[in-house]
Amino acid sequence: MNSKDRMVKTLNGEKPDTVAVAPHWWGHYKFEIAGKNYITDWYRDGSSMVEIYAKFYETFKPDWFHLHGGTPGYYRYLRVRKEGDRFFLINPLGWEPPIGGWCDEILKDEFLYSQRRKPKLSSLESKQQIDEYLETYVKVDAESIIEAGFTDHIRGIVREYGDEAFLAVHIGSPASHIFTPHVGIMGFEKTMIALVEQPELMKYLIEKVSGISLEWAKAYAEAGCDAFIISEAEFSSDLVSPKMYEEILFDIHQRYFKKISEMGIFPMLCFFGDINPLIKYINKIGIKALMVEENRKGFSMDILKTREILNEEITLFGNINPYEVLVKGRPEDVEKAVKKQLLAAQKGRFIISNGSPLIRGTPVENVKTMIEAARRYGKNPQY
Repeated sequence: MNSKDRMVKTLNGEKPDTVAVAPHWWGHYKFEIAGKNYITDWYRDGSSMVEIYAKFYETFKPDWFHLHGGTPGYYRYLRVRKEGDRFFLINPLGWEPPIGGWCDEILKDEFLYSQRRKPKLSSLESKQQIDEYLETYVKVDAESIIEAGFTDHIRGIVREYGDEAFLAVHIGSPASHIFTPHVGIMGFEKTMIALVEQPELMKYLIEKVSGISLEWAKAYAEAGCDAFIISEAEFSSDLVSPKMYEEILFDIHQRYFKKISEMGIFPMLCFFGDINPLIKYINKIGIKALMVEENRKGFSMDILKTREILNEEITLFGNINPYEVLVKGRPEDVEKAVKKQLLAAQKGRFIISNGSPLIRGTPVENVKTMIEAARRYGKNPQY
C-alpha cells in the first residue's frame, strides 16, 4: 500500500496497512531541509518550489505533501537584495508587477511593504461598503488564480508524485484573512471589537470572504490536490466564547465545507488554540479531518480524549509537541511520544503528526524517527 492509499483509506474509515504519518510541515523547515533561506527563497514561482517540497518528501518519505497556497508566476523574475539587515524584492526587468512596484521591501514579519500599506476596512458601516471593498481589493476567481500561476507547484508535484503521495493544500481561513494583524482586511483589534459591537455585519463579511476562499479551493482542486485545509485560530475558546463561534461561524463552516466536499476533495480543518468546548460543533460542520495544537498557552488538547468525543467519521491528526519532543528530545523520546499517541488509533481514525508546524533546527533524525516509529508500531490500528 502506498502513501496515498494509506491516507485515503484512513480518511474513509477503512483499515490501512499501518497508521498513516503526516508531519505538519506547513512552515519554514522545508527550506532548511532543502538548504535554502526561508526569507529569500520564499519568493519563487510554483515550478521552482517543487524542488523544495520534493527534497523534504525524499528525505523523510511521509504520507503526504503539505503544500502552501502557492505563489504567482511572475515571481520567477524577481530577485532578493540584502542591504544591511533589510531585504528588498527586486524586479530586474523594470516593469511593475502586481505587488505594487519594481522594488518592494520584505519586512521583518515576512510580509511585503506593499501588503502592509494596502487599504483596510477601518470600520464596518454597511453591507454595500463591505461589497465594494471586497470587489476592489479581494475578489478573485479560480480561473484567474490558475492563470496567475498559483497552482503551478501543485501541478508539478502531481506530475512527479501524484500517484504515490497524498497532496493537501493548506491556507488561512476566511476569518484569519480578516483578523491578521497589519495585512488582514481589518486587523486583529478592530475585528475583535466588530465581533462584539457589529456581529451581523461581521458575519456578513466572513460569509463573503468565505465565498472568495472557495474560488481558491476550486483552483487547487482543478490542479489535482486531494485535500484542502484551512487554519482557524481566532475563534478558539481561549479568544472568544463558544457561543460566539456558534452564532457567527458555525453555519458558515457548515456551508463552506459542504462546498469543498462537492469539489471532490477532502475538507480538513486545522484549528489552533483551545477547541475543547467546540468539539460538539466541529462534529457537525462536515470536515473529514481535524488538526489540533499541542498542549500550550494554559490549555490541554488531550489527543485520546479528543478522539473519544470526536465524530467517528472525522479523522484526527496527532499533536506531538514540535519543540519539547522533536527539537529538544532524543530519538527515544520521539518514539515514546509516537507510541503514546498511537493509542488514539485504537479509538478511531487517526494519523500521526505534530501539532504546530516543524520548527527550524529540528534534528533530521527526530523527524525520521517519528515517521519510522509510526510505521513500525502502527501496524494494527483498530477502527
